[in-house]
Amino acid sequence: ITIIGCAGCTHELFDHSAVMQTEYHENIMQETCVTVTWMRLLRRLYTLTGDSKYIDRFEVSGYNAMYGSLNTELNEQLCMETGSYVKGKAFDSYSPLYMNTRGRGIGGYNEFASGGYSGCCLAIGACGIALMPLTAVMQSKESVYVNFFFNGTAAVMDKNGKEVTLRFESNYPADGHAAITIENDCALALCIRKPTWCEEMVVNGSVVNDEYYLLESNYQSGERIEIALRMKLMVHKLNGKYAFTYGALALATDEHKSSRELQKPIAFDENFSYQLQPIEKGEIVRIVCTFADGDSLLLTDYQSCGKKWLSDKRMMTVWFNGE
Repeated sequence: ITIIGCAGCTHELFDHSAVMQTEYHENIMQETCVTVTWMRLLRRLYTLTGDSKYIDRFEVSGYNAMYGSLNTELNEQLCMETGSYVKGKAFDSYSPLYMNTRGRGIGGYNEFASGGYSGCCLAIGACGIALMPLTAVMQSKESVYVNFFFNGTAAVMDKNGKEVTLRFESNYPADGHAAITIENDCALALCIRKPTWCEEMVVNGSVVNDEYYLLESNYQSGERIEIALRMKLMVHKLNGKYAFTYGALALATDEHKSSRELQKPIAFDENFSYQLQPIEKGEIVRIVCTFADGDSLLLTDYQSCGKKWLSDKRMMTVWFNGE
């Protein structure tokens, strides 16, 4: 599995993509069908075992490969069978990792003689989008599990079988601050997940060390739970190249956002600095890294990169060359 939570650098094949992901690939790769199939497997394993390591991996796939496949610009897309472009669909089928572009084709695309069309990534992509909110808050007989945060509400049942509304406020995954307001009097056991990337999580002032933090109480309507997850930029080195993550987000850049030559090597040093910048339209996070030689590198969330694939400035990359 790669840094964006997908597999298959050669079509949909098992091809050691965890190692192959840093290389340029001419063929289609990292198919959306693979992303969603992997997420479905992870969710099933989680419901069977309760082990949060599956949610850690699920989250990476969702926020990177899955949401990255959304055709937010409504670009026309290439029909590989005919070599012509067709009206833009909801999902892109292939996700680049190193010096490549989005919009390279529509997986399994077919048009019906009677009108309409089908495509494997178009069909399964809808399932992938649904999986994220369906997994954010889950319930067992004993407890409610908060796996990641969002803006909105979740309806759960308390220990007495009474329906309870949980209201979430958060900028997650852009930052680690979140709040849950319990909107009914209830008896509830809440288990709040600590992601593996998080060095420190604080819930209502208490530092969390376990994979889930249990809050079990008789709540009154309006009670509020405050959560803070410490986030920092992480560096990953593989095959002489570098990639960056921020919490659950894989970071990337593209030619449209950055004037820096994407293939220019990074003079990486352990004492590099970085600063969060105001985001631009469609972005979750924007970071500028500065290295010892004065070189700077713009990084934004992977899902927002490469979306203008019909323009001249469409190249993007997750992995950067090292000196």
